[in-house]
Amino acid sequence: MKDNSIDSNLMSIFNSIAQNFYQDLIHPPAEQLGIALGQMASAVRITTLPFAIAGYTADSLLNKYKTFLDSTFQKVPRENLTIPDPAVSVPVLQKVPQVFDKDDLCELFSNLLASASDKSKSDKAHPAFAEIIAQMDSLEAHIMSGFEDNAFLPFMACDISIAPDEDLPLYAVEAFCLISGHENDYANVSAGLINLQRLGLIRKSPPLVRPNEDDPFQKIYDSDVFASIRELQQKFEKEYLQLEHGKITVKEGSFTPTIFGHKFLSTCL
Repeated sequence: MKDNSIDSNLMSIFNSIAQNFYQDLIHPPAEQLGIALGQMASAVRITTLPFAIAGYTADSLLNKYKTFLDSTFQKVPRENLTIPDPAVSVPVLQKVPQVFDKDDLCELFSNLLASASDKSKSDKAHPAFAEIIAQMDSLEAHIMSGFEDNAFLPFMACDISIAPDEDLPLYAVEAFCLISGHENDYANVSAGLINLQRLGLIRKSPPLVRPNEDDPFQKIYDSDVFASIRELQQKFEKEYLQLEHGKITVKEGSFTPTIFGHKFLSTCL
């Protein structure tokens, strides 16, 4: 039988603090956190064991929780504060210690909890989002943040297939996008895009181009990632070669957020 003591204690931690915020909005967040500190300290010590592997002591974990919650509640206008659904708050508190040393992922958890505690946004805070954040890395968070200012993200891919199994590529360049700071990091960018699709946050769409913008697909094709494809195509063109059985297919497209992805963006970023 599953031991639910950790979940129960985490719920106790959060409810104690959330009730104080909800019932008395006069005192600043730090003072309200202080009111619940004693109870929180006891609860955290009970739940310390799962995090000991990460090198946290009960006291250090307590301080990180305090900083996290203080920062989170300050994001919510006082008049909008509400007690969030435990289906959201408990998974956040359970999973956030795993990324206390990763500011970008910790911020996603904080924004999710803040949205769940804001009555103007709480209906968009899906219980699955905490688990989704827990399955993301910093690069994937960076990719998702790009959709805050851009409706789509151009990508290119390439398949080299041999008949009769043209649907089973002999060689392939998975979908790749030019991500700032990761222009040559093919393996991690492509893997991140696959994971974000798996999580239901983005999907492949037809190629899209912004008005008056230089061809984004040419920029991808000119990148180091596609160097081997360029060389192969140039050799074929120069020597008038072609595959006797099969073909080289360069694909263009765009990644766009799914409806679920838009909800994620509005609550977690």
